[in-house]
Amino acid sequence: MDDRDRHEKGMKIRREVLGSAHVDRASQTATDFTAPFQDLITRYAWGEVWSRPGLSATLVVSSHSP
Repeated sequence: MDDRDRHEKGMKIRREVLGSAHVDRASQTATDFTAPFQDLITRYAWGEVWSRPGLSATLVVSSHSP
């Protein structure tokens, strides 16, 4: 899987878990300083870690709930 695939998977999972409004707002308000961090988190936390076989969006949501 390359970085583009990771990013696409990550965006899909981010939207499922956080909602499109939140993801769009985070993307639109990213600065030159925060954009690389957003990209890194999307690719590796969401696209690599949370897209592993056996994990579901339900599990991801549960792990982010208070």
